[in-house]
Amino acid sequence: QLIFEPGRIDVRETSFQFDEQPMSLAGRITFEPHPVIAATLGIAHGWLEAAARVTPKEIIIDEARLSFHDSRLSLNGTMGRQAPRHSRLRLAGTVQMADLTRVPFLPTQRLEPWKLSGATVLNADFDGPLSGWQDAHLRGWLTAKQLSVRDVPIDQLACEFEQQDRALRVRVPSALGADGRFQGQLTVRHRAADAGQVF
Repeated sequence: QLIFEPGRIDVRETSFQFDEQPMSLAGRITFEPHPVIAATLGIAHGWLEAAARVTPKEIIIDEARLSFHDSRLSLNGTMGRQAPRHSRLRLAGTVQMADLTRVPFLPTQRLEPWKLSGATVLNADFDGPLSGWQDAHLRGWLTAKQLSVRDVPIDQLACEFEQQDRALRVRVPSALGADGRFQGQLTVRHRAADAGQVF
């Protein structure tokens, strides 16, 4: 339900479906001097709450919070409104690895054979085009006390990652496995049309 008032539009909680997924939306848009949006989007098993301002060139996200199953993330930054939609975003929070296989609208079924479980603390910076994330500069780190990948336990994981010049580099300076402490590095070089892996 939309309610039009001088200088603003209120959206009363409205339920709908998108791509066969149940959703709800509530919020307010004010128009002076630039549009300001405060909204809550409900999705299955979670919600996204955001406060943002709209300028002619970009969307300024003052604060956005995502709750999905047992994962909690916060986001702020800017998103370009015109192609290639250059954006600068900062993401932080806790991700339950099992939740990655249940994200709506994304083809995450390929992760199911990995049997991911455990909680990770994530902090990441994104600088680049949203329309081509492989060309963006990405930098961040994640830590986890206990993880499991294909039923293999990994403890005290520390991981750093950086993407630049279409190459994603992941470095594990320290982690504990069944046979003791280990370290490792992985490089993923993106092809022109899709992503391929080079070890």
